[in-house]
Amino acid sequence: MKDSVCFSNNSSNDANGRNDNDENAGRKNIAERYKDLIDAFDGRDDAWLRAEPKFLELHSLDLIAITGDENRDYDWSKSFLKKFADNGHVSKVKEIEPIKDGKGIRAVVQNIIDGNDMGFTEQAGVVQNNKVVLWGAVIQDGETTELSKTANEVRWNTMIETVQRR
Repeated sequence: MKDSVCFSNNSSNDANGRNDNDENAGRKNIAERYKDLIDAFDGRDDAWLRAEPKFLELHSLDLIAITGDENRDYDWSKSFLKKFADNGHVSKVKEIEPIKDGKGIRAVVQNIIDGNDMGFTEQAGVVQNNKVVLWGAVIQDGETTELSKTANEVRWNTMIETVQRR
């Protein structure tokens, strides 16, 4: 599994993740909109109904999701999140911010699976043309954070495996 990601400079996002061509420009930056997506997974019966339009808006069809066993695609990600929502699991954003001059997002998220707190995972993504093209728990560009990489990846992969077993 690759531990670093190259951020492209081809995006037209500004330093806050806004894109002048985006209909949401001037309202919420991509990190704020991504928070809305993550927080839509609140355990309620209609979570996927609320989350799916946000997922479609925010992700490129070329999305790569980094998981412990292999990198996954857009369809896998959509299916995984639908299952996550349908099973009543919960995600709560502790922190989220645009990074890399708007070409990325960094989030710290708490996941609660079957009522069990899985702890916090630090997640990061690459943004191109105001769409997330890569997302995962891998610490990018060797940045040092409050969470150790090993423990962070273990929590991320454990959460994924637990959801998939249901």
